[in-house]
Amino acid sequence: MSLHIWYLVDLSASSAEAESAVHRIQEWLVTTGWAGAERESDWVEGLCLTPGPRALERGLAKSGSNLTLIHDRDYYSMGENFGPPPCPACGATLDEDILFDAYSDWADTDWTLETQPSVSCDACGVEKPVVDFADENSRVAHGNLAIALHAWEHEELFAAVEENFPGHWRTIYSHT
Repeated sequence: MSLHIWYLVDLSASSAEAESAVHRIQEWLVTTGWAGAERESDWVEGLCLTPGPRALERGLAKSGSNLTLIHDRDYYSMGENFGPPPCPACGATLDEDILFDAYSDWADTDWTLETQPSVSCDACGVEKPVVDFADENSRVAHGNLAIALHAWEHEELFAAVEENFPGHWRTIYSHT
């Protein structure tokens, strides 16, 4: 069985900030009608919420949909759909092993924008943060704070979260 999940990952939240941010986001989601009560999730570990009236009335979610708030350090990728990333400067394809090697050195850090590694493009020599080597087919992210949606239309909700909660957000579609 395939699993399709949309993630909104804050690349800038530290470990210390993530837990309190989850509670602020949960309060906002419930107050604004995006989400409802807590419930168990079979899909993603974290604080799982039912869809609220705003999401249900707009047809963005169904009663069985899940919204999960995550405040654990984790890696997010496109799963089976991942393709090698292009260079943000010249468009040449980066060897995906270079990307994953850079992440392995980063695994013991706090995974915020201030601590992320850089990688260089073999074609043009530009050096950029590893998260800048991404397009719609190769998005990856490490984060201490994320929102996961299963069986839920993501665009409107993610835009509202980004508008109301400062951070450096990255949207990831995962198919496993």
